[in-house]
Amino acid sequence: DRSSIMAAVNPMMQPYSRLMIPVYEGLNGGSYVDEYPIECPPLEGDVEKAQEYLDLALEELGYTSVEELPTMNFVTWDADRQKLLCEAIIDQWKQNLGITSVQLDQYPIGTALGMYMSNDYDIFAISLSASLSLEDSLENYVTGGDYNNGIWTNDEYDALVEQVKAATDKAEKYALTQQAEQILVDGACIIPFYGL
Repeated sequence: DRSSIMAAVNPMMQPYSRLMIPVYEGLNGGSYVDEYPIECPPLEGDVEKAQEYLDLALEELGYTSVEELPTMNFVTWDADRQKLLCEAIIDQWKQNLGITSVQLDQYPIGTALGMYMSNDYDIFAISLSASLSLEDSLENYVTGGDYNNGIWTNDEYDALVEQVKAATDKAEKYALTQQAEQILVDGACIIPFYGL
């Protein structure tokens, strides 16, 4: 439940469940996110859907219950706001899904970012700033992109981002961006949580 977590952790932050935030201008004077919607998880959460995904994951991993899950390291840096945010997320997993095997590990920022770059974590909470353009935001997550250290790859996504970069017509660029963003959100290589 992004809405309640952000209300508790920092009411100045806007909860989001997609990559693009309303700072990007659309074609018709509004924002890109209003003019080009995508299907996203609800900001208030969906416990039934989360349980469904958890059950599928347990089955795929060969577990019969959450009690069998190994300890998962949720890594971030040693800032109070990061700690509060991560603890709130972990608490929701515990309350709503019965997951008790997530351990929060905070390190000095240099150590934490080194772990991020070397994929030395199970879950990582990172704060990213908005890119200068829609295509820059997308390009960060292509295979080998600045924020994609090789954990996630999707050939269709990578091809769409190349098309976005090559497009000269703004309407075509935005439509391709919308398709690519939907693939990114569906693939959940990054789980957007909030924006300024």
